[in-house]
Amino acid sequence: MAVERREDDLYPEPLTARGAAGGLWRVVLLAGFFIAVAAGPSWLGGRVPGDLGLVRRGGLEIRTTVDLDVLRAAEGAVSDRVAPTDSAVGTIAMVEPGTGHIKALANSREYGPEGDGHSMINYAVDKATGNSNGIQAGSAFKPFVLAAALDQGMEPDLRIESPDEIDMSNEWFDACWNDQSRVRDPDYRPRNSTRGGDLTMREATEYSTNTYYVQLLQRTGICEPARIAERSGVWKQEPDTTEPQPLDQVPSFALGSNTVAPLGMAEAYAMFANRGEHCESFAVVEVLDRTGETLVERQPECERVLDRDVADEVNDILRGVIESPGATGTAMRLDGGRPAAGKTGTTDDTVAVWFVGHTPQLAAAAAVADLDPPQRTLNRRTFNGEVMSEVFGGTLPGPIWREAMNGALEDEPPEDF
Repeated sequence: MAVERREDDLYPEPLTARGAAGGLWRVVLLAGFFIAVAAGPSWLGGRVPGDLGLVRRGGLEIRTTVDLDVLRAAEGAVSDRVAPTDSAVGTIAMVEPGTGHIKALANSREYGPEGDGHSMINYAVDKATGNSNGIQAGSAFKPFVLAAALDQGMEPDLRIESPDEIDMSNEWFDACWNDQSRVRDPDYRPRNSTRGGDLTMREATEYSTNTYYVQLLQRTGICEPARIAERSGVWKQEPDTTEPQPLDQVPSFALGSNTVAPLGMAEAYAMFANRGEHCESFAVVEVLDRTGETLVERQPECERVLDRDVADEVNDILRGVIESPGATGTAMRLDGGRPAAGKTGTTDDTVAVWFVGHTPQLAAAAAVADLDPPQRTLNRRTFNGEVMSEVFGGTLPGPIWREAMNGALEDEPPEDF
């Protein structure tokens, strides 16, 4: 079946089975950002030019991983809370565990030439694909340290005294980065924005206690948490190169000082959802030419990152972020009591806020950030007409995540981890 233009059909039904949903050109009117991703050379393969003009002229049948129901839910969730002309940007990426299929990408700014409320930058993806410099992840990085600690045999009931502020200046952390085996920061005094005290690993995750996790990182070393993140699709994004870079192994690693792509974070949490097996994310399943010859055909590419029992323990602890009273993510409970796991993230000075989470069927990373220099706090800004005095991972990207997940999974039966 040829892929044809349908200007009167903004929400077409998929051309193929759900999960490999439809032709690229029939989706372009709905999702410019997704199409810009799918049409890139790294997504279509070496035999097909990464030229949107070629797609628009016709002649190719391109089957993508987009699910239009999921895409509607994602776009609606972002636009409900961040307007195109707001000073900050809202974005979300949604990935299917077990396949790596990108189900949806959505941004608050409309796709098009730069102007008020428009952007050609896809903030959901990496520098090479969408020209985004990434977003600092905040405490959404803590699960990588959690996974490393559990993998090293530490128990969820491990107690560490976690004061409101801790002086880690000149404290050494084991690392494997830039030819260094140890790193330190001469002036590093992290503080908590939530509860401290004598906490277990489970409690510190639920409360997102910074001083616990910095001390836990010192025990695990930075090498293994960074390895887990990178093997799961998370790389640092740099302004001066389109090549993904190794994550900075610095004492603030656990608190998310690296700038990363939401798609990479969704891909990594999909690894947790898939019980420790990572599947590389991709957008194009098949490309056919005019004669029906297959130019590109892609199958999931997966490898194990964590043992199943370690990933299961991570999922159990991250469920507590949503389910335990007093935890930072309780407002993100999904409809009908659907089991879900996740983590909030808020950077220093609240320049960026995140919620990343998953069910066994779907993982999503939502972020809201000031990405235009000079970057300023999100507090006391207007979001879609509403002034928010304080912004956290659970108050802005969290509701985006929840609405998108509820909409995307509306017709899917709940699954437990």
